[in-house]
Amino acid sequence: MLNRTLTGDATWWLSVRIAAWHIWKNGRESMNTAILNVITEALAKIKTGRRTMTMDEVRSRATEYLDDMISKRADPAKKIKVVLFTEASTAFAASNVDVVLLGADRIACSGAVSNKTGSLQTALCAKALSLNGGRHKMQVIVVSETEKIAPPSDSSEHVVENNEAGLVSCDWHSNLHSERLRDAAAVLDQATTDETMTATLNIEVKIENVFFEWVGPDLIDAYITEKGTWTTEDIKQYSKDLGQKKKEVFADI
Repeated sequence: MLNRTLTGDATWWLSVRIAAWHIWKNGRESMNTAILNVITEALAKIKTGRRTMTMDEVRSRATEYLDDMISKRADPAKKIKVVLFTEASTAFAASNVDVVLLGADRIACSGAVSNKTGSLQTALCAKALSLNGGRHKMQVIVVSETEKIAPPSDSSEHVVENNEAGLVSCDWHSNLHSERLRDAAAVLDQATTDETMTATLNIEVKIENVFFEWVGPDLIDAYITEKGTWTTEDIKQYSKDLGQKKKEVFADI
């Protein structure tokens, strides 16, 4: 633990900022935006010790937004039904929806949102199908803390997180599947690991297991945050302000 009284305020503050910089730069890449926001906010408030329960505020605002929407469209006499669909049936599930709720692992300065794979196809399907005879305009709403908003940056800094292929293929060998599928899985495993086989057939087989994908701001109707319901312009301004905070905190490191 850093000792403020022994090292002096200036040295202590530099040490804290260096430690914070390393946490930001060397943490999980897909979460570095949230880490940066938390760190800069914490450093700004370090003398006051204030902390905001942002997630509770986001949840409250999202509930109010949805309550208002449902009260205008839903029949209060009908029961609420919960149905779980597979990702493969997204288009079928999205054919008659009022709202799509998305979380966010990262929000770019443009307002684009990086969320778990499957988010983009859900938003696209819901938007497209709502145009084909939809009763009313459906909305894609992002529910997120502002700490997920990234400072202005080049698109190359938004890292694609490609994870272990085995996380995808391991389930194919389950006895719950048919023998035919299990045999196909064994061939695929061989094709991805056996260099002799791939050389002989002159083919390369690769399993991509990308955890996150981007949903463009043109598909998003609103962002519900702990600070209120925001537009793309609000996101851009917050991103710009965060970029300035980052310079002030880390400029000499």
